[in-house]
Amino acid sequence: MYYVEQIDQLRLGKEESRHCLKVLRMQVGDRIKLTNGKGLMVDAEITNISAKQATYQIVESKEIQELKPYLHLYIAPTKNVNRMEWLLEKCTEVGIKSITPVICKRSERKVLRIDRLKKIMITAMKQSQRAWLPQLNEVTTLKNSFKMIPENEASNTYVASYKAGQPNLEDVIQCGNHTHIFIGPEGDFTEEEKKLANNYNFAFVNLGDYRLRTETAGLMATHIFNLKNRNKSINE
Repeated sequence: MYYVEQIDQLRLGKEESRHCLKVLRMQVGDRIKLTNGKGLMVDAEITNISAKQATYQIVESKEIQELKPYLHLYIAPTKNVNRMEWLLEKCTEVGIKSITPVICKRSERKVLRIDRLKKIMITAMKQSQRAWLPQLNEVTTLKNSFKMIPENEASNTYVASYKAGQPNLEDVIQCGNHTHIFIGPEGDFTEEEKKLANNYNFAFVNLGDYRLRTETAGLMATHIFNLKNRNKSINE
């Protein structure tokens, strides 16, 4: 599958053309699949090739509806950027609406190359044959991210912060509702940050019976959300 933002331009971009022509050795008349990452899936036929670019004509196109409800994950960047890249890759494969990196008091990384992370997500979208590319927002502060939550969705907002006796996410998450989940840095949120979350009436949850690394917690939360909502659809 190839990613083309403007499919009606009828040509692959530089990197996609290189992969198509140099790696896969595609020829005029060969069929390829395209997506714009916004729900459009296209079957196309290569019409012309040059040293650096391939053009195509559209054979068939189909609009894929975006899955609802959506999950917005807010997560502290990991100190090791490779772990953050792994998380975004896997969340894209599993399925997620949007991700916002948030800076917390105990964050050990405060800068991310958003352009590189988006490329990793595009690759994961293509590999998993998805038609929707998750939205990756710019890095922001935890305080600002709390303000991003729509007032009518505050009751569907969860803060993962392990504590014995807290409910597990899978036991309290409300199926069928747009959901927001916050994952803190290694070392967890500070008490001040937890108090701020309490002021917004966000629910505190565990993601199981053990403490998890930040990137593991992010993937676990995404999986729980999708599994609960998938089961709801199946049961209906």
